Amino acid sequence: MITYKDEYQDYEIAITEVIRPQNHSIYSAVIGERWSADIDIGKYYELMITRTTVRHVILVILNAGDLYNNILIERDCLVILLDGTVYEICHKTGTLLGSYEIRGGWELFRIYRFDTGYVIHGETEIIKLNKEFNEEWSFSGRDIFVKPDNGVNFEIKNGRIGVVDFQGCFYILDKDGKCVHCSRRR
Repeated sequence: MITYKDEYQDYEIAITEVIRPQNHSIYSAVIGERWSADIDIGKYYELMITRTTVRHVILVILNAGDLYNNILIERDCLVILLDGTVYEICHKTGTLLGSYEIRGGWELFRIYRFDTGYVIHGETEIIKLNKEFNEEWSFSGRDIFVKPDNGVNFEIKNGRIGVVDFQGCFYILDKDGKCVHCSRRR
């Protein structure tokens, strides 16, 4: 379980991976859809927002990856990347503020804060979103952005993005998505 507590607000957010429910349907308050639990669709997480004496429990279902790496705690909302869609959930009420489908869908790995918006590390491209979740730019390399040895292949440092593709090519992108350096790692 991971717990986030904002020292300036009166809420606490807890994320817990839960055991796959058996023999009943599963409802996700975030997406507003129902699935049969007989289909193994991935990991299940309970997202609990507690504000003073009010508690909101939201079941979040993730097909692949890890919700712990796909959630950002913002001042007034949670931002969650879930199966190719970004969701905003209100801290105060636990309600869905908006959902934004991102090009690239299932092959999006992780969302990060970057510049004045967000950047998404995907399998085939890096996508920069503004704070309204509209795409500003995207970048693709020579190959997919995963490393054969499962090592770290994505980093944000000093306002730039460093990423390595499957062939070992190392790219540095500036905040506008321009490749300012490309080299082959040995």
